[in-house]
Amino acid sequence: MIVPDTRSNQPATPTRDIPLGIEDLLRARSILAGKEDFIPGRRAAIAIQTPLVYSDPLTRQLGCNIWLKLENLQKTGSYKIRGAFNNIANLVPDQRNRGVVTASAGNHAQGVAYAASQFGIADKTVIFVPIGTPRVKQENTRAFGVDVREIGETFDQSRELAYQEAATSGKPFVEPFDDWSTIAGQGTIGLEVIEDLPNVSTIVVPVGGGGLISGIALAAASQSSEIRVIGAEAAGAACMQWALLHGQAQDLPDPPRTQIADGIKVRQAGQKPFLVCNHFVGADRIVAVRDTETVAAIADLMVYTKVIAEGAGAIGLAAARRLQAGVVSTVNPVRRDQHMVIVISGGNIDPSFSWRILYEQTIPNLLAIRLAMLDRPGELLRMLMPIAQANVNIIDVDVNRLDARPRMGERIVELCVAITGQAQADALLSSLSSRGYRVLVSRWQDPSIDRAGNVSRSAIMSNR
Repeated sequence: MIVPDTRSNQPATPTRDIPLGIEDLLRARSILAGKEDFIPGRRAAIAIQTPLVYSDPLTRQLGCNIWLKLENLQKTGSYKIRGAFNNIANLVPDQRNRGVVTASAGNHAQGVAYAASQFGIADKTVIFVPIGTPRVKQENTRAFGVDVREIGETFDQSRELAYQEAATSGKPFVEPFDDWSTIAGQGTIGLEVIEDLPNVSTIVVPVGGGGLISGIALAAASQSSEIRVIGAEAAGAACMQWALLHGQAQDLPDPPRTQIADGIKVRQAGQKPFLVCNHFVGADRIVAVRDTETVAAIADLMVYTKVIAEGAGAIGLAAARRLQAGVVSTVNPVRRDQHMVIVISGGNIDPSFSWRILYEQTIPNLLAIRLAMLDRPGELLRMLMPIAQANVNIIDVDVNRLDARPRMGERIVELCVAITGQAQADALLSSLSSRGYRVLVSRWQDPSIDRAGNVSRSAIMSNR
């Protein structure tokens, strides 16, 4: 039998190729709610039903009703616990008791580690993460007592090594996205969204390997053919869009590139998610987002909604902005009277990185100045006075006494100040020069321009 396709420009998919139905998602929900006795004596929920929160500021900005599904508030800080636990729960007990192996960019690792601790197999669980995985994710994973191995330059390399470990040890491999049990667990998010907001018209979902979007797409299709599911991928790692355009899940032609959304930095979409997305989503409903837009979305969530999200968690907002701006030619913007849900998939971001993003994205203009001043007591104070009189906020001051470039009796000072624009910059530089200070270099930068071009070097370096 062929399932009638809800999308006119996509080929129909045989039902035998997509074995998941609403009953599988409902069972996963029952498991995650602690209603099935997998763990003797435990009846507490494994995964919480996360809030669906209406945002007034984002609604005004985007021109439709915006709701945020806050999976960053989930246990372990991301949605991944849903699929990981459901996957392990569906293993045969003899398999599960051997321990498990997996690979992850960080969030799936924490979900597997938490599940392993609940089943009492943490000491027999091995998790591979790529080199450079954020410390906060590694430390939170190790806290559950599992063996975390940081190896491989990319997620894909780590996964290959994890496959080898599973084959050698005989332990089951817990797929992060390419498994029906994992997909069913992630699909419980879709059930919750529709339960809380039955008239939702569009759900925007971050996409890496595709487990999350395929689960939500199945949940949406089981309730209504009118709900649009939109995928948000990093432009440098758009493996699902690539797969849908080429008719099969295959490697991207180039290594995946994104320095902000490490959680979705995947070279090839999963085979099973591809089948679902090919039927229920389609390439025209995948939005590719630049790193600069994701950085801005992280800051916007903090400023306007007080929500902390990692890059992969915030990318949905960046995609929604593109959609509502009318720059996605294949998808119409959501109307003012309609409801859009943006899935904030995770919040495991390094605090110093989130602070730096907020700092850089919210300061309107930055002026960097290097100047020479006399090396005498009180000169630094005299030099700073005209800056204070101009009502300019000083961000940073550095007096360099080791620089070999100044003349005898001079010192180099480097300043970073916040300014309102070019006119104020010119007035400040003129004031300094009139007081006898030699301005060696001056450069001012508007982060809003940077946002549309290349992400700042400091933001990139802080995430490596």
